[in-house]
Amino acid sequence: MSTIAEITESLFDNYLDIDVTDTEVDMMVAFVYDPENSLNDPYNKFIDHLAKHVTVNTIKEDKLICDFSGFYKQYNDKIYDWYIKNNRPFFSSKDEAYCDLVEMTELLVAGYCTDATYSELYSILS
Repeated sequence: MSTIAEITESLFDNYLDIDVTDTEVDMMVAFVYDPENSLNDPYNKFIDHLAKHVTVNTIKEDKLICDFSGFYKQYNDKIYDWYIKNNRPFFSSKDEAYCDLVEMTELLVAGYCTDATYSELYSILS
């Protein structure tokens, strides 16, 4: 399977602007990825990290079905600790904290979070 970044390079002439969904959790968000963007900005650094690590399971005409769940799941304990430490609303069980982060990915990718949030999650997912 290819990553979002690899698909961007091979099929979208190195610029992506398409809806993405998850294989496990019901979510959808427009994912805009330009690998040429500055990585000094916490948001772009986070998006670049997702693009380089999240695999694409299916390519459809109007969306990519991606495995955010599979990528996040390996960091589940750290994600859970982050939710608890930051007193963030938490809806899943401790073993499925990654599912909450998949749902939060809609907000993250849309740019609705703080630089601190992007930096903290980048550290967790690296």
